[in-house]
This record gives sequence, structure tokens and C-alpha cells, in this order.
Amino acid sequence: MNNQTRHISLYIGHAYDLVYFLRLVPLIRAYGRFTFSAVVAMDPHLNKIAGLSSYLDHIASDYIMITEDQVPRLGKGIAPISKLISTALQRIDKLINKADLFISLDKSQLLPHILLNKFHHSILIQTFEAPDLTKDYTIAWKSTVLANIYHSIFGAKWKIIRVNKKSTFVSHHHVIRQKVEIIFRNGDKSLKNRIVLPPLIESEVTSKKVILFGSRFLSWDYFTKKMTADLLKYYKELSSSLPGYTFLYKPHPAEMDDEFKLIRECFPTGNIENIGYDLSSELVLLTHPEIDYCFSLGSTSSLSALEMGFKSYVIYKLIGFPDEIEGTYDSIFHDAPANFFLNDTSDLQKLPPLKSHPGYLTYFLDRLSFYTRTSL
Repeated sequence: MNNQTRHISLYIGHAYDLVYFLRLVPLIRAYGRFTFSAVVAMDPHLNKIAGLSSYLDHIASDYIMITEDQVPRLGKGIAPISKLISTALQRIDKLINKADLFISLDKSQLLPHILLNKFHHSILIQTFEAPDLTKDYTIAWKSTVLANIYHSIFGAKWKIIRVNKKSTFVSHHHVIRQKVEIIFRNGDKSLKNRIVLPPLIESEVTSKKVILFGSRFLSWDYFTKKMTADLLKYYKELSSSLPGYTFLYKPHPAEMDDEFKLIRECFPTGNIENIGYDLSSELVLLTHPEIDYCFSLGSTSSLSALEMGFKSYVIYKLIGFPDEIEGTYDSIFHDAPANFFLNDTSDLQKLPPLKSHPGYLTYFLDRLSFYTRTSL
């Protein structure tokens, strides 16, 4: 690349986006001369992060924060949404240049879809969409039609919304690709258009700290009393298999206290601490590299931990989910190594060895070079 400075605009709509860009932006800066601005659409989870502005300062030299009540979302009616979009775009237009490269990880909300169309060059970094997705999902026609009516009115990308055949709690948003470069966050080497950030943790640690990522399983319509009992049984076994360890419990952002009250009883020595909501799961990992192990029922935070280089495991295959639900989890974690999945209770007593995917930035940096060169 030549020495001319180029500008990139980012969209941050979730706590995950924040941490991903905290990791990605330094890699881009090491590759060439870039400046960054960011549109930050606040949500309940971003609002809970202590010191959010200081993290944003590490990502972008300029950014705007759209308060939660000012973020345009579907369901508010055309007139109110129009006003919110107009107000948001007036602020955003002062920050961005349409010729810049735009990068987003969000494919579910209305505003990033509008911005994907607004820029001349856009990259959407997203999770992999398995070819057999339709096996466990059905198209939510009413939601899809309604969403695309709004998207057409406001100049946003079209999308298809699917819901899991077993539970409406589980949904999937598919962006119709027109003029959007899609790059998958995925370690599958058969995929050309993929990106894997280099692991942060390269060496063994022995802090005797374990983090449990919570789930709001008591609100899931498919999660039976037997599944709850089995989950608690496995957490008890985990507690006994790691004597002398301190367990940190990171609740799901939408979780109430009921799940932790049950899980706390699995640790009779009291060696578990609820660390609350001040940091997202990924920020906890970013700021606590000394953690030995990470576990969850099936949280995407476990995948984030694996990608960062932590020894991270999921236990949902021990629970006996309905096939449609287990298939959804399998799709989310489809590129994870086999030992990421605890398949037998003996795995809780002797944790299998685990290694993260190596970093892969070649395709992303090639596209970055192409788009920033053609924008000049």
C-alpha cells in the first residue's frame, strides 16, 4: 500500500462489535495509514459498560453516540422512524464521507442496513451461514415482508428473516448481498472470504480462575425442567473437578438473577462470584487474560473466548436439546474444533486439550486494499 492516509467508518451497535473493533483496528493500523470514525448506536448492553468512551477513544478519533431512545428500530411506526432516521443521518453525514469504506458486524438492525447502502464500498463481517440453514429454520414471512417494506422506504438493504422451527426465541437474518462484501468470521479453511483475528492468549496460564458465561435458559420455551436439572448437575460436577479454582459468573445481558441463584447452589464452598454487567463478556476476556478456562451452556461468548486463545468449552451436547435447537448451535459453532464440545460427563473430569484457529487476515486485507484504493 502507498503512504496516503485513508479513512474507514465503523458501525458499533452491540458490545461484541466494540471488542471486535478493539482487536481489529490495531491490525489495520499496522497494515497501513488509516483513520477511523464510528457510529455508535446505543443499546441496553452498551449502556451498562463502564468507561465506554475510553474504549471508543482507542478505536476512532471521531465518533457519535446515538442514544438508545434515538436509534431507529422497526415497530415504532413509519412517521416516528422517519424522524429518528432523519435526525440520525443529519448527525452521521457530518462525520462520514460516502467515498469512505464502511465496516459493520450488524445485520439485524435498520440503521446499519441504511448505512450499508449509503456508502460506495461496504464490508459486512458476519457469522457463517450454513448451507443447510433451512433444515432447522422457516421463513418468517410476516416479519420479512414488514421489515423489507420499511427497508425499501428508508433505502436500506433487503433481508430475509427466519425463525427456528422449534422456538421463536431463535431467529436468523440473511442480508441480500447486492453491493455488499460479506466476509465470514470463521476458521473453516475451505472458505475464501473469511477472517480470523489472531489469538490474544498464546501461552499457558495458571491463575486458577474460571469464567462461566450465563444464559437466560429459564425463559426459553424449549428448555424443560429435566434440562435445568441436568445443567445444574453438570455444573456441580465441574465444580468438584476443579478444586481450588475461583469461578467468575458472567450473566447474559438479558438475564435476571434467577439463573444465578440456581447455579450458585452448585458451588457449596462459595467459590463463585457474580461479576455483573459493567463489562461485556468479551471485555472481561480482553481485560483478564489470566483466566484458565471458560465454560457455557452454548453462549457465543464461548466462541469468542476460543477465538481469543482461551481454553473454552460448551456443554449443550450433554443436555439433550431438540434436534432443531442443537442443529442451530452446531451451525453457530460449526468451525470450532471437536474438543470445544464436551460430549460426555467424563470430559468434565478430564478436560480435553484445545487449540484456537490461527489468525487469517489475508482476504480481508486484500479487500481493504482494493476498496480503499478505488475510493481515492
